[in-house]
Amino acid sequence: MQNRILEEVEYFLTEVDKFSGKPFDIRPLISKAIGNGISTVVFGKRFEHSDPTSSELIRLLNGFIEGDTLQSPINSFPILKYLSGDLFGCKKFMRDFARVFEIQKMIVDEHRASFDERDIRDFIDCFLLEQMKRNKAGENHTFTGNPMLADLDFNTSNRCLLALTDR
Repeated sequence: MQNRILEEVEYFLTEVDKFSGKPFDIRPLISKAIGNGISTVVFGKRFEHSDPTSSELIRLLNGFIEGDTLQSPINSFPILKYLSGDLFGCKKFMRDFARVFEIQKMIVDEHRASFDERDIRDFIDCFLLEQMKRNKAGENHTFTGNPMLADLDFNTSNRCLLALTDR
């Protein structure tokens, strides 16, 4: 863990050096550095500061926070998603939320494809290993489906993604 943090500090300092002592808003860099520290534990990789996937996630998550969409009326009145138009921005919220989960699913699918029970890289691999053990034992368990998409609540992975935001 310490090595991952130190590695991220090096990336952070490299980005700071690019400003050559000129004033700049450091918040986005700090957010990405913290988010990358968490991402290495959860996803097993860090996102480059110029990574388009990372930038899209940050844009989507910032939109959730800035627009108060987390308190969207669709949470209280799910029927709103079936009305024509986009009352209260509910359909945009659902599209953006679905895109966040789509990106998470892509990362989990990559893990499934490269999973090696002798080389546990991160949180997702831990979940997959536990799922495999319980399936082999024939146990009834809750380690089913996709670890990141288990529910629509802001679980561990979503909190990690929120750490990537500029807020």
